[in-house]
Amino acid sequence: MNRLEHLPVTPLSDSGRLGRRFTALGVTTFRDACAWVQDLPYGANRAGRHAEGVFEDMRGTCRSKHDLIAALARELDLRVSKYVGAYRLDESVVEGAGAVLAAYGLTYVPQIHCVLKYDERFFDLTAGNCHGKKRDVTDMDVYFRLEPFASDQQEQAVYELCARYYGQTDAILALRSVDELRRIASECRTKASVACAS
Repeated sequence: MNRLEHLPVTPLSDSGRLGRRFTALGVTTFRDACAWVQDLPYGANRAGRHAEGVFEDMRGTCRSKHDLIAALARELDLRVSKYVGAYRLDESVVEGAGAVLAAYGLTYVPQIHCVLKYDERFFDLTAGNCHGKKRDVTDMDVYFRLEPFASDQQEQAVYELCARYYGQTDAILALRSVDELRRIASECRTKASVACAS
C-alpha cells in the first residue's frame, strides 16, 4: 500500500454534501480528508451504512471509511475507487487465529478488506488504526472494484468469489462451505477485537 502523499490535493467544493461536511471541520483538500478519516479510531458505526455515519460516530471500519472517501471522490469527479481485496487470515495477522484455524483443520481462512485505488496504487485508510491485527494488511491476492456503499449482498458475492479462488489451490479449504468459512473468519476476527480492546 502507498502513503497518502500520492493522493490528489484537490480542493474540496462547497457545492457537494460531503465536501461541506469536511470543510465545516476545517478540512480543505481531498488528501486532507483522507488523512482525517485515517486518523479516526477504528470501530463499528452505530449510525448505519450511510455517508454521515463516520462523521456522527467519529470512527469507522475498513468498509465505512473507504465508502465515505470513495463517495467524496465521486462528488469531486476524481478517479479514486473503492476496492475489496482478499487475503489469507492466519496467525501472522491475528494473534490466536492459529488455534481457531487448527480446530477446523485449516492453516488460513479467506478474509476481505476494503481499500482505495488511485493511479495504479492502493491505499488503506485503516493503516495504523487499532484494528486488532498484528500488522496492517498491505498486499492482497485478488481485488474487486465496488461502488461506494455496495450492498451486503454484493460484498457477500465478492466473498464467495474469493472462497472459490482459494479453493482452486487448497483442497481442504474447498471442502468448506462459504458460510462455514465466513463463520470461521468471524471467530478469528473476534480474537482481533479482543486484542484491540485490551
